[in-house]
Amino acid sequence: MSFNYGGDSVFYTRLLSYLKENGILLKSLNHVRSHVFILQCHNTEPMILKRFDSAGDWENQKLITALLKERGFYKTYDIYDIPPFYYEYGVFGCIQYLKPASRPFHFSNSRDRSEGLRLLDEFHAFSSQLPREFSARIHRFRQIDKWQERLQAFRQNFQTVSRYVSESILKSWLSWGEWALKGMRDHQYDLESDENIIIHGDCAHHNFLRSKEGELFLIDFDLISSAPAMMDVLQYCNRILSYLENPAEELWLYPEINRYRNNTAFLYALTYPADVFREWNRLIRENQLGNGAQLHHIWKLTVEEYPKRMKMNAGISKKILECSGA
Repeated sequence: MSFNYGGDSVFYTRLLSYLKENGILLKSLNHVRSHVFILQCHNTEPMILKRFDSAGDWENQKLITALLKERGFYKTYDIYDIPPFYYEYGVFGCIQYLKPASRPFHFSNSRDRSEGLRLLDEFHAFSSQLPREFSARIHRFRQIDKWQERLQAFRQNFQTVSRYVSESILKSWLSWGEWALKGMRDHQYDLESDENIIIHGDCAHHNFLRSKEGELFLIDFDLISSAPAMMDVLQYCNRILSYLENPAEELWLYPEINRYRNNTAFLYALTYPADVFREWNRLIRENQLGNGAQLHHIWKLTVEEYPKRMKMNAGISKKILECSGA
């Protein structure tokens, strides 16, 4: 038996006992990332062992994947019907292992960007069919409240960030954040014009997995919530902005985004610097300012991307004026 993670021996003892109770013979355990492991087993296919915040979270994610597959959405994994085991800060459950392709999905690839949007759109078509009883279990997502909290955290981190970025640039990012939030509040009806469905809530590139066979899957439903599909699309837009040369024009080339081009609240939201605020807040919260690679990445996002994003915001502002008839 082999292990590549020098972690808590008590955890391993508990894991081995849990697997034995469920008739699983472990061959090796490989640490993938925080609280995620690959289990190679003697008597079953490989599995993912993942930590969930609670048994309720595990149950919700197991249920949504099962319900989606019942309705015909097969582009995700199974969460196995093996009771999870509790360990200190959460519960661990077993998930189907999808062997990844040698080239991972990434937003820097134009084909991946388009395919990821199509998959997200397909997911929304099926998640909108989920029973009301399930939807009632899921919390309501409130984009404006979340972004207001993120803006406030960035304000509190302003002096720390100003050690690395000029105050004039930081004040400009803050100003755009405030302007976007005001516009979203003023046009909140547009932001909530579509019906609430179950959204994914975490449209990062690592939650799109291309299998060895080339098929794209949507994974990790930790942040599912009840909201209009637009919220996932908005988050996807923010994730791909850095990889577009002229975002104010290129975003509308994607049909799944183009349907919102006349939605005023959506346009305001595009100018909110969610990625800049998120990454600085995270770096400071996790005491990672000493991590040169991460710091350099966020500095580039904040400073080198600044001219392009300001050009985009100007283009979006013009579009908002056209929509308002001004």
